[in-house]
Amino acid sequence: MKHLFWIFCVCLLSGSLPAQITGNFPPVPLGKGASSSVLRQIEARASDALQAKTASGDYFAQAQRQLDQLKATAPTKFISWKEYLKLNERAKERTIVSYNLDLEGIKRLMPKKDDIAELSFNNSFPDYKQLLKGFQYIYVGEEHDTVAAPAEMIRIMQAVRSLYPNKRILLASEFLERIEKEASPLTKKSSSKDFFSHYPNVSRAAEDLNIDQLALDDYIADYREENSNYFLASKCGQYFVMQKHKIPESEIGREEFSDTFWEDWQNFAFLVAYSPFGVLERNRQWARYINAVKPFYDVVLVYAGYGHTNGTKINDLQAFIGTHDFASILLSPTEEIKEPLSDNMKQELNEAESSGILCDEKEAELTMKQTDTIEDQVNIKGEWTDKNKPFWGIETVEEPPLTDLKSDKLFTHRYISIILPEKTIQPVVTPVKKPQPKRPEPQPEPVARKGNLYI
Repeated sequence: MKHLFWIFCVCLLSGSLPAQITGNFPPVPLGKGASSSVLRQIEARASDALQAKTASGDYFAQAQRQLDQLKATAPTKFISWKEYLKLNERAKERTIVSYNLDLEGIKRLMPKKDDIAELSFNNSFPDYKQLLKGFQYIYVGEEHDTVAAPAEMIRIMQAVRSLYPNKRILLASEFLERIEKEASPLTKKSSSKDFFSHYPNVSRAAEDLNIDQLALDDYIADYREENSNYFLASKCGQYFVMQKHKIPESEIGREEFSDTFWEDWQNFAFLVAYSPFGVLERNRQWARYINAVKPFYDVVLVYAGYGHTNGTKINDLQAFIGTHDFASILLSPTEEIKEPLSDNMKQELNEAESSGILCDEKEAELTMKQTDTIEDQVNIKGEWTDKNKPFWGIETVEEPPLTDLKSDKLFTHRYISIILPEKTIQPVVTPVKKPQPKRPEPQPEPVARKGNLYI
């Protein structure tokens, strides 16, 4: 069930609700919605999990082997465009079910008629060390193509490393892409030729902070020939989606494709990834990757677009990763976002939306119902007086597993929404001292026996 606080914050980010920010407000207590004893319990659970990690051996090599085993047991499948459209329709149906469940949850949480629910926000720099203490899983959702969100992500990483100076930390990122089919998605050096980083500052900061990185997305182009026809192929989750395409003979057999081919493939790949099928399948793949390596890490940071972490409960990445305590952060930028899409790409997206590949009337109608249900009865209590500092709120709740809302077992979930200032100050990252491999104890020189020579 989605929380009133969270759905309101997501609506703010998407521009669906007016941000009426007025009045004075008290500081929001850290444990709002959860007692101090509950917070102590999650710290104890996290501590037990940390102690249960592999105590010896090369954990990184073990994690790599787990990913190799996953690749062997879940091979990639090639599907036709017709098969993709069928799977996309099923993904849309699943999304509609999830929207309906969220809407029912919102209605149950709404105050009585004529009452107003107030959500308190702080106008200060969040103390991430305090906010995130005790959580082994931390999800950060953002709106793409801003300066502010990646800078804030670096601050979060710095706080987590400062909180756990000797722990193994993993950054699982949508914005680090694997571009070599045979490369492992897990790396300590994202600057290698096997990867492409959309946010190089974040990747470099992870390296400086001795944080391993897991490339969640694949940026792998391919084509296939069947019965003298050529098909573009784009990897999305566990699938290669194929679409018939006129590929010039000059492209066949080339080690590197031309700019024209790349533009056609990028438009096609973006459409598949952005569709309901694409979002769902990518979340499934990301969860498979994270679940394969998470036993080898003390803290797992997940960084992705908010549609993957703050969309609908049964489709969100948290549900696929499993039952656990977590903190979920929503970063809302206020800067002007530059249009990242080409004119050709925008035209293709418009055509896809018209044909129902991306969003249909049912989904749009349910989105508006969620907005209409809460916009007249919810108000942000607080005043954003210092626009050089973030404006943020927090809610900590106990709730059943996201995939079994009727369960009696409860987990602690902390939701933090942060509206970022328009002006961004880039954080300065000081490289941490990386642990050196333990040197073997010096052994005494062997004593030569008769007839033996030691060189």
